[in-house]
Amino acid sequence: MRDEIFISHRSTDAPVADMIKDFLVNTGIPNEKIFCSSLPGNDVGEKISPEVKTHLRNATINILILTQSYYESAFCLNEAGVIWYLDDALALPMGLPEVDHTSMIGFLNSDYKLRRLDNADDIAYLYDEAKNRIGGQEIKFSVVARETQKLKERYQSYLKTREPETEDHIGSIDAKHIVEIKAKIEAAIVDKSWVRTQEDRLKLLRDRPSQFKCNNLILKDASISNPDINNGLIKVE
Repeated sequence: MRDEIFISHRSTDAPVADMIKDFLVNTGIPNEKIFCSSLPGNDVGEKISPEVKTHLRNATINILILTQSYYESAFCLNEAGVIWYLDDALALPMGLPEVDHTSMIGFLNSDYKLRRLDNADDIAYLYDEAKNRIGGQEIKFSVVARETQKLKERYQSYLKTREPETEDHIGSIDAKHIVEIKAKIEAAIVDKSWVRTQEDRLKLLRDRPSQFKCNNLILKDASISNPDINNGLIKVE
């Protein structure tokens, strides 16, 4: 049963994940239903740990905190690839100032609406989806309004002390780097138990060619090899 909220982010962006988690808990979502991927060591390597896989399987909402640092992490990009693949869970990208719809790259591109933590409507959307999908304690409207304002103010204060990261840097990622990223996402970090047949997986990839477009690079004629028995990976070739 999918009944968790998964927050995908780089460990350097943990303060933003913390403020989102605090908002959700203070508006009635049980703390144990929220998982942040910034556990010690989680974004050091490229493969997703068994604990993270378990929580991805259980997630009904996947929040991605998109920053320059996120795009520089092979681990985070692998995680984003898994989240894109899981159609039955909501993918909710939250962008910091250096990211906008023109600089969203990889699987979760501009086809997805980018949300902001200083936008009351976007925070309301997050709250509504969390309540609809998770449930939790009933909270008065006045409390939700107060927590929304607190989140906005906390986020704005964080931005004032945060080291600037520029959108131009994201846009300057060259073709070689994109190829490297795609090569790492080839080991798609999708457990075999999440999918059905090889034909189903191939159809999904072919039906979504736009998701493989990045800085004018397109992965064409994608085919899928049999999952590796030992690692449970799907590879795009």
